[in-house]
Amino acid sequence: MKTRRSVLTGLSAVAASLAGARSHQLPDNRSTRVVLSATSPNRLLIAQILSGDSGGALQWAVLYGKERVLEPSALGLVLADGRVLGRATKLLGHSTSTVDCSWNPPYGIRAKVSAVCDELVVHLQDAGNGIAFDCIVRAYDAGVALRYLHSA
Repeated sequence: MKTRRSVLTGLSAVAASLAGARSHQLPDNRSTRVVLSATSPNRLLIAQILSGDSGGALQWAVLYGKERVLEPSALGLVLADGRVLGRATKLLGHSTSTVDCSWNPPYGIRAKVSAVCDELVVHLQDAGNGIAFDCIVRAYDAGVALRYLHSA
């Protein structure tokens, strides 16, 4: 059984190419908490993005099997000018895909390094300042990764 430390130590991010994207639009009139997730290929790790009721704070959580290894935690991004994204967000939609960034190293023990994951891209708009951005979460067998994408 993996320990909490080994799961969290496995946190990583890998640049990727997308394959088989699936996109979903969310209705405008929602008054319930929305939970979106990405699941690792071995089905053990689940990374979740949670949105509060009608423009609530953005959060994420991670489960390993049935055990929660990262409790729901606030997400946010402070911009250079001091504005904060994530305190109050509107979900615009989301997409999921399987990403395969496997590669062949020129030397080493393995002939091929496997880097397959499930990716969730959540399209958001900050309710306070109207800035649109994406929150991207990936679930690998060895860990999870989270990043933001904002096109200026």
